[in-house]
Amino acid sequence: MAITRTAMTDDDGTGTTGTIINNAWKQELYNQIDATLLGAAGVTANYIHSTAVGTVNNLACGSPSLQTVILLENATPITLTGVQFSATPRLGDLLVIQGRGAQVSLPHIAGTSTHQFVNYVGSAPTPLTNGGTATYIWTNGYWCMCHHEQGSWITPPFNAADYFGINGLTWTVAAGDVRQARYRLSGRTLQWTLSVTGVIGGAASPYAMRNVFGGYSVRTLSAEDFTCAYPYADSLAVGTGYVQQYTTQLQFMKGLTTPAWGVGAIIIRACGICEVT
Repeated sequence: MAITRTAMTDDDGTGTTGTIINNAWKQELYNQIDATLLGAAGVTANYIHSTAVGTVNNLACGSPSLQTVILLENATPITLTGVQFSATPRLGDLLVIQGRGAQVSLPHIAGTSTHQFVNYVGSAPTPLTNGGTATYIWTNGYWCMCHHEQGSWITPPFNAADYFGINGLTWTVAAGDVRQARYRLSGRTLQWTLSVTGVIGGAASPYAMRNVFGGYSVRTLSAEDFTCAYPYADSLAVGTGYVQQYTTQLQFMKGLTTPAWGVGAIIIRACGICEVT
């Protein structure tokens, strides 16, 4: 949006017939610049500081600006489904959200919000931790993500249901069996690490499973693609296994030729990278 053009009129020498160049004229010019760059006359910055927690559907952000910065210093987790401005943002306006407290979750196209987020990832909310940032640009009626860095790694609460087997195999994991289980999302790239023990039981099968960290869906690979090799130990051997990603699960396989896991104790030390959707 261009600055309002107002003509200047030459004076006839009396100082009464032309444009008077004084402080009022100068402030009018400054206000026009503010209105163009920041969205409202007299606005010097659009900076939002919030300590809100829980679920917030429409965080009030005042007038639309060329760039709005939201600093979240929430003491406990917050789910921010969207924001609300006093007027519709303009094409190209930027919104920067920075986490400076507990975990922040930014859902993809949450219908409860006025000005919603369109994230790189739609299968689960995009997280921010202390120091993480998400940047959006206003286009086509949405805040569309153009940059994301999670910040520090997230260690999710233990859930025994995250660990299981298929084809008759069981994998039982207790909270004390998990030495490390954490993840970090950057854009669409999910990094994860896992150090876990447990007990294999049931019928012979090569598939010990864990749900994908963060509840994301992954881009399914072909049968020939594996995310990483990892060391393992079970009741039969110590060796190198392989992780294959499939939809919402990580498949921990004992080997490329898929021999069955040995019944009894199992130790897995693995890390990997997934493309999530």
